[in-house]
Amino acid sequence: LEDPIGRTIPPLATPQVAVAQGKPAAQPPKPWSGSVEAAASLYQGNTDQRALFTKTELGRADSTVQLRGSLSFGYADAARDSLPRNVTKRTWLGTLNLDYHPYEHLSPFMFVNYEASYEKRVLDRVGVGVGGKAVLFQSGATEANVSLAMLAERLRPTALSPDTATVSAARWSGRARFKHQFDARLKL
Repeated sequence: LEDPIGRTIPPLATPQVAVAQGKPAAQPPKPWSGSVEAAASLYQGNTDQRALFTKTELGRADSTVQLRGSLSFGYADAARDSLPRNVTKRTWLGTLNLDYHPYEHLSPFMFVNYEASYEKRVLDRVGVGVGGKAVLFQSGATEANVSLAMLAERLRPTALSPDTATVSAARWSGRARFKHQFDARLKL
C-alpha cells in the first residue's frame, strides 16, 4: 500500500497462521483391560512337590459402570519315598464386581465370590454382596476411601470335613483403603 505521495504504509494487521505446539492431546483410557498369569514350581528333597497356579482377569470401565471379573486355579501334589503322589492343593476362586459411577465420591457396588478348595475341605462357597464406597481424599497420585458392605454367604463342606452341614450366614464388612503412586513403578 502507498499513500498519495508514494510512501509505503504498513498494514494494520497481518494475517498469520497459528501452529499449535506443545503436548498432543491425551488419549482416553482404554475401556477394556485384562491380564493372564501362570506359575509352576517343582520342589525336590525329602518330599517331591509340584505346584501350578493360573489367574486371569478381565475388566471394563467407563464413567458410568466398572465391571471386573477374575478366575484363578491352584493345584499342588506331593510324593514321599515310594508312596503314591497325593493332591495337597486344588483351589478355584472366582469374583465378579460391578461398580456404578466408579469415579464419583459416593459409589454403590455389588459383587459375587466363588470358592472351591480341596485343602480347606470346601465343596463350594458362594457369596453375594452390596455396598457403597466413599472417597475421602483424592489427588493426582493419592486416594483414601472407606467402604461398607453387606454379604450373604453359603458354604457347603466336602464329605471329608468333620462337619458336613451347609452353613448360610450374613455379615457386615468394612474397609479403609489408602493408595499412593510414588512414580511409574512404585505404588503403595
